[in-house]
Amino acid sequence: MDTPENQTPRLREFFSATLLGRTLLYLFSVITAGFTLLGFLHIYYPAHHKYETAWSSVIILTISVTAGFLISLFLAMLFYKKLIIRVRKLSDILQYLREHEDAEVSFTLPGKDEINTLAQDIRKLLNVKRITEKALRESEHLYKSVFDSSADALLLTDGSYRVISYNSAFTALTRRDDDYIIRSRFPHDYISPEDSGFYRQFDEKEILSSGAEAEITVSGGNPVACMVISSPVYIKGELCSLVRLTDITEAKNLEREKRERQMQLQQSDKLASLGMLVAGVAHEINNPNSFILFNIPFIEKSFREIFSIIESNVPDTSSLRVGSLPYQKFKSEMGDVMADMHEGAQRITKIIMDLKNIARAEPEGENETFSLKETAEGVMRLLTPQTNKRQVTPLLAIPDSFFLRGSRAKLSQVLINLITNSLEAAGPQGGYLYISVVSRQGGASLEIRDTGSGILPEHMQKIFEPFFTTKSSAGGTGLGLSLSRTILQSLGWGIRISSVPGSGTTVMIDFPPESVV
Repeated sequence: MDTPENQTPRLREFFSATLLGRTLLYLFSVITAGFTLLGFLHIYYPAHHKYETAWSSVIILTISVTAGFLISLFLAMLFYKKLIIRVRKLSDILQYLREHEDAEVSFTLPGKDEINTLAQDIRKLLNVKRITEKALRESEHLYKSVFDSSADALLLTDGSYRVISYNSAFTALTRRDDDYIIRSRFPHDYISPEDSGFYRQFDEKEILSSGAEAEITVSGGNPVACMVISSPVYIKGELCSLVRLTDITEAKNLEREKRERQMQLQQSDKLASLGMLVAGVAHEINNPNSFILFNIPFIEKSFREIFSIIESNVPDTSSLRVGSLPYQKFKSEMGDVMADMHEGAQRITKIIMDLKNIARAEPEGENETFSLKETAEGVMRLLTPQTNKRQVTPLLAIPDSFFLRGSRAKLSQVLINLITNSLEAAGPQGGYLYISVVSRQGGASLEIRDTGSGILPEHMQKIFEPFFTTKSSAGGTGLGLSLSRTILQSLGWGIRISSVPGSGTTVMIDFPPESVV
């Protein structure tokens, strides 16, 4: 649409052309009127001879034309003055409108000729322009208000992914300054190139409506998990992208907590079922095992008496054989056999007791005082097959007098998880597992240190995340450390892990002063 600035020179050209045309028309009229007047004068003043007639005609014509020209010029000057006044008035109005674009256009010019008609058309066009521009400004203000007030981070990128517009929520999310943002590209400067899955979706426009999860890099902070949705928009004929970033950190935390609670419930159900199974099996095992323990002294006494009778009645026992063994060898080994039987029966009793301690259901908030050394030894007895298989030598250095107040069963669960991880990290040549108590200011700590493969630095920040595992091929669920930390936190205890790749890992379970008896 032409602006008043562009229209004003054209109006002046039009008015100049109109004035010239009218002036020529007036001059033509003057000449015609002169010749007509000459004819009339010739009729009223006839000549007496040819010279007098010619000179008289010339004089009369000259006088007529001069008089007509002067009269026409005078009339044209009057018309020109009136025209210029109207043109200047219209020009002043356009100049005012250029300086006051919001002003309502309302003016009239005297007369009913084409100038007045043109002026009214201009007035209508300017009013339409003013209304259109006002509506456009209001629409732009509304868009900007909605854009800036959105709780989600919004940004607009051009065809080359350059950020051309963004709201305050995007600035707050990324913690970047305006200079960085306006020179950046999305997603290249905000999402790690290692996230190949996201870039594949972004390039193939698969996230237009469904969205995709990605971690947005934050200046001076940890990446923020976001849902990214990109929609195509056209701006001045160019295809751009409107990108919305929704922070889903809280949702993911809630989802993780939900999964942890579900896993805890499943673990509790398993333990409850295991407790019932252990109770039944313990009863069935304890009865024959008690019979064995009760009868071993009787068997030992009986064999001593049998050996005495044999030696009293057989002076030379060198040729005597018992159970395909020479008598003297049978007699010496029988003591060891009976000792091993007694030790094995006692071990069965302790294992059953350890299983009952781990699997038994506890009332919520129950506290008990128990020996940390006995608890750790019970766990190691349960894990003896694994330690033998991995060729790991456990070394315990826990004082007999160290007692804790809390849940023996829950601590046993944690120790099984942690010690199992240490055993699985052992190399082909085996290694050592050190379990000791470390005194510290404001309490004590249980140190579990192995000589295994250790943990890579890039994995250290994720070891407590649910379902993070480096042993998925071996059936790892990635819940052991997460559940262990949750259990310890429920008891008011803490856990710390440090590691040197290739040298081993150290786990510290921190007990506050009120838990140490």
